[in-house]
Amino acid sequence: MSRQRQMKGCHTCCLCFWDLIFCVMSMALYSSQGDILTEERTAIKLGKAATLKCTLLKQYDVLQVTWQKSGSPLPNIATYSSTNGVNVIKDYRDHLNFTLLGLNETAITLWRTSVQDEGCYLCIFNTYPLGSIHDTTCLSVYEQLLGSLQYTISDGQLNATCIATGWPAAILSWPKMEKRPSKSSKMENANGTVTVTSWVAVNDSQSFLGTELVCRAQQNQEEFFYRKVVGKTSGLNQVSIALIVTAVSLSVLVVTLLVVYCVKHSRM
Repeated sequence: MSRQRQMKGCHTCCLCFWDLIFCVMSMALYSSQGDILTEERTAIKLGKAATLKCTLLKQYDVLQVTWQKSGSPLPNIATYSSTNGVNVIKDYRDHLNFTLLGLNETAITLWRTSVQDEGCYLCIFNTYPLGSIHDTTCLSVYEQLLGSLQYTISDGQLNATCIATGWPAAILSWPKMEKRPSKSSKMENANGTVTVTSWVAVNDSQSFLGTELVCRAQQNQEEFFYRKVVGKTSGLNQVSIALIVTAVSLSVLVVTLLVVYCVKHSRM
């Protein structure tokens, strides 16, 4: 009988122990997303300022507000408290600061956003005695595509080139030439954008005369199309060259006539 009571008491003790552990873990990892108002995702044009904001919807005794970036080597990128004031880590001091100082409401602004600023940020309210209350807001940086489609015909071969620059990097394809092999390359630019180049070659250029070349560029959920009708030759380029040569020739002729006129006039 005493042994049964002992086993029952031990079992009850174990239950109390695990309840205590669960309670402590719940307090340490408390994440009441319903208690915090924030934007789930913010999209901003590359180079513009982005503001991330979190607001507590209930009153808590907040000791410190902390901002973290997911995947950052130093997770705490900025903190604010009444006793220690503002602290921003060195890597962010040149383009991040608090634009709303408060213990129940906080906002940081990233100036001159870059591709590296993309990601998810954690706003943490360190409270007493509950512990940490946090929520996540994510930032997307974009640069709309700027693209073009060009072609040349040489020795009966058609060479088409499609170029698109932006962020995120574009996915290029040729809807009317899907069965023909194409090649592509990517180049990262100084501002973080990516230039994607795709080209396709057709040996029998005659089969494409009068038809429309189409290059499709996909970025996020959007599609962009670049089109050009194939002529007998790369006529536009030749016309442009002819116009330039004609203009230069006329300019030289006019200058020559003016010089001759001035020389004769000075002698007279």
